[in-house]
Amino acid sequence: MIGTAAHGDSGRQTLEFITALYKSAFTDTLVRAGDIGPGDPYYTELHGGAPGWAPARKDHA
Repeated sequence: MIGTAAHGDSGRQTLEFITALYKSAFTDTLVRAGDIGPGDPYYTELHGGAPGWAPARKDHA
């Protein structure tokens, strides 16, 4: 049976990989494992603060 720590490590690696894919797509640059860390805009948001990343919201009054 795999322990909880193993699941957490695997999940973190998956999230880091997905984040690197997003950063690479948004910036058109090569992103290597370990490139994204604290202080990088993609560390906390998959869109890295890029303007226009999502359709504009319509207010439903």
